[in-house]
Amino acid sequence: MGTNDGFIRGFTLNSNSNFRIRRTLRWSIFFVFLTAIGAELISPSVLGKGNNVSAYSNTAGAATFASVPTPTQRPTRTFTPGRGAPAAPSNLAASASSTNQINLTWTVNSNNQTGFRVERAVLSTGPWMQVGTAPADSTSWGNAGLSELTTYYYRIIAYNSAGNSPYSNVASATTQSRLPAGAPSHLEATTRGSTQINLSWSDNSSNEIGFKIERCQGSDCSSFTEIATTAARVTHYESTGRIDLRWKPAASNGGAGVAGYTVYQAGVRIVNTAKTRYSVTGLAASVLYCYTVTAYDKEGNRSDQSAPACATTKPDSTADPDPSEKPN
Repeated sequence: MGTNDGFIRGFTLNSNSNFRIRRTLRWSIFFVFLTAIGAELISPSVLGKGNNVSAYSNTAGAATFASVPTPTQRPTRTFTPGRGAPAAPSNLAASASSTNQINLTWTVNSNNQTGFRVERAVLSTGPWMQVGTAPADSTSWGNAGLSELTTYYYRIIAYNSAGNSPYSNVASATTQSRLPAGAPSHLEATTRGSTQINLSWSDNSSNEIGFKIERCQGSDCSSFTEIATTAARVTHYESTGRIDLRWKPAASNGGAGVAGYTVYQAGVRIVNTAKTRYSVTGLAASVLYCYTVTAYDKEGNRSDQSAPACATTKPDSTADPDPSEKPN
């Protein structure tokens, strides 16, 4: 028996054989099933295309297979941009750039996002509110209009038409203060001669525009008066100026009598004295200072303040010259 259809040919069968032939399609490969009824299959010489033929014997009651190959597995499906929600961004970081702005940066982990949504809270646990968006493939965003010296928490998600990614990590930052970051420390005062006091200190801030120097006379004084300023990053000051004050004794009005005088610098009390003269030392060079004096009696009554007397301290002869004028 033979066929010329290209699938089955070259079978030698006995004369008393009856066969039924079936053909099916599976994995795009043809299998030919030959079922022998009351006979034996003799000498198959060619078993279809690719030898994908199985024959069944009526005597064994079991199937024997002739060279059936393992079906080829389907190829692994790869990710195609645009399918599904994007992956979550990572490595979110926040840093304050001023008193009212915090800048964010992050890592993009998808190539199919439409953009990013930014959420903010004043507590690490929320509640959260959306405060902005960033376009696709962005890796930074700035949040302006914030309050001074306030901590803010942030998280972001990527999104597209299929949905949102999981949230990123939470990052936080505190806006800067308008005041310098740290007070100066290790203030030291040393005398130099009878009319000069030198100051030195440690600068603990990086955003100051200068330092104000205040002075109070006497070990128990509490009213400080500003006497000078310095530029930023300066950590020393030489108080070289001196102004000598003198005044006439106050006339008694017949009461308890004059007990002493109070000297004021720019309206701030700097000293009480029983004398009619006083030398103010440690002043800044080339600065105008004004003073007034009042008289008081033993009962604590005070006169009006005198008319102000003003004077300008001499230039500092010990100061360094302008660096541009120094010889090479």
